Amino acid sequence: MTYTIENLQTKNFKPLDFFKSKTGDKHKINNLEEFLKQPNHQEMLLNGIHLANQMQKLRGLLNDIYKNKIGEEITIVINSAYRSPKINNLVGGSQKSQHMQLQACDFYSPELENIRLGDILRAVKEAKFEVDQMLVEETWIHFSCKLQNNRNMFGTYLYDAKLGKRVFKAI
Repeated sequence: MTYTIENLQTKNFKPLDFFKSKTGDKHKINNLEEFLKQPNHQEMLLNGIHLANQMQKLRGLLNDIYKNKIGEEITIVINSAYRSPKINNLVGGSQKSQHMQLQACDFYSPELENIRLGDILRAVKEAKFEVDQMLVEETWIHFSCKLQNNRNMFGTYLYDAKLGKRVFKAI
């Protein structure tokens, strides 16, 4: 079966949401064109379809948990999903980054800005929502999922000035 980026469409996410990149725009790199040049982009699209569907389910779960508490619909804004190797290098991403396989996205929710990100992770974890990783990073959440063998890692991954590096702490 052949997949296209249109297969990433869900109720609340458009295919291009998974390819936008401020870093790419700044450096005049078309992330979608870079993606389509990858010899394994069909395999990555399968990952992306799964990611898009999981993000749609996650949005539904967050609405189930928080809509009545805050009185409005929860939206999710994707900051970064697919990263071409060029863009991943520019942002200092891991050489094994799941973003480069279209298995991860970084997001925030404007409606949840007054809720601690760690509390959001705990709520998702308590709901037994399957993830590979769901991590608090700065002011956004990193979410990744694989087609199989998900690790269900929930935690924070923040810079520790004393150690001079990012440190993981499980939730």
